[in-house]
Amino acid sequence: MKLRDLSPENRRWGISVAIVFATGLLLGVGVNAADAGTAYSSDGYYTVAGHQYVNRAIINTGPSIVVAITNTSWSSGSTPTGWAGARGRLFTSGGSLSCEGSNIYNSSAGSLAVGYSCNRFTSAAWYGYGVSLAWNGGGYTSFYTFKSPNQNS
Repeated sequence: MKLRDLSPENRRWGISVAIVFATGLLLGVGVNAADAGTAYSSDGYYTVAGHQYVNRAIINTGPSIVVAITNTSWSSGSTPTGWAGARGRLFTSGGSLSCEGSNIYNSSAGSLAVGYSCNRFTSAAWYGYGVSLAWNGGGYTSFYTFKSPNQNS
């Protein structure tokens, strides 16, 4: 299946995963696509200030490397700039928080917010459990994603 054959929503998720692989390559971390694995949480939906948002946690692994990603956007229509935020959080399979990234907000209208955790360079089992942020008119309301399935690095 090619990226262009996916629905627009799944295409956006796929693009954010591709960005992680490109980042790993730029940092000099070789990621062989045959060895890599990606697992997605169920989509979560919530309403803030009359707008429905959707979020998802993604865990992306390669040989001895892992990163957690959180995506947030409106569930339909074009998300205004800065209205959606995301923070990736990486957990060990035992439930301990390993690391979390910073809040990242969507930088242009219609884009989704993509937040990353740190990278870990070790073999283990991991999952993602992210935080999403939604503009409520005077600040941001936070919501958790569903947990992604465990993924081995």
